[in-house]
Amino acid sequence: MTADGTTYGTVFPPGNGPILPDLGAREVGLERLRDWIAGLEFRRTMAPGQDPQRWRLPAERIHIHWPDDPEEAKMPAVAFLPGDTLHDSFGLGPASLIEESVDVYAPGMALVLLADYVERITIEVWAAHAAARRSVVAGIQTSMLLGDASSVLRLALPGYFDQVATYALVDGPGYFEETDAVRGRRRAQVLIEMRVPELVLVDVRRLQMVLDLGGVAAENVYDGAVWLDLGVTRFNPRRFAAPAPPDPEPAT
Repeated sequence: MTADGTTYGTVFPPGNGPILPDLGAREVGLERLRDWIAGLEFRRTMAPGQDPQRWRLPAERIHIHWPDDPEEAKMPAVAFLPGDTLHDSFGLGPASLIEESVDVYAPGMALVLLADYVERITIEVWAAHAAARRSVVAGIQTSMLLGDASSVLRLALPGYFDQVATYALVDGPGYFEETDAVRGRRRAQVLIEMRVPELVLVDVRRLQMVLDLGGVAAENVYDGAVWLDLGVTRFNPRRFAAPAPPDPEPAT
């Protein structure tokens, strides 16, 4: 809301309210990360003299949230643990309207960029055997560093207004040798930073300028800065010009 009490984004005539999303930027980013990990082909060390075994981690074993019963989770498995968060809003100004998105995702609506959602995510790996745990950790860590332009992983979000999420390796891996290891439950952690744009669809109206002549004759009127041709009904910047200099005084 502005200082004079006007709500940001108010238009006349009144339009529809913003289309609130069913998923936040966090869930969208984690779902895309899960799909990416499920697409990796890991290599597991086998017995001496045998080639490494190629395998994939099924998406149903990659948990966006902590599983309801970790003791019953099938292994190998991965879980995303929440961490410190930040809404990076690009300064103190209002949200940014993406003009090229007008009428693209919904008629009469456009995207507003609210902020970047930033969170440090811990990727926790569970495995029954050290070889499988080592395979997942090495595969994720190496794949995140293989970006063409930098060491940041960039993943397209086709179901989220065609945006791009970034994932940067922060720390790790950390291996944990606990008493559960003898029962076939070994853990490791990799810390990453995820950044996803936060967007919302809002109603927009094209600016339509109206000129009220107020009984003034349709003549050129000079307002001290530019000439205004009141005989036109459309705003035409080509008709704006500086006033002509006055005629010189006749010589005496």
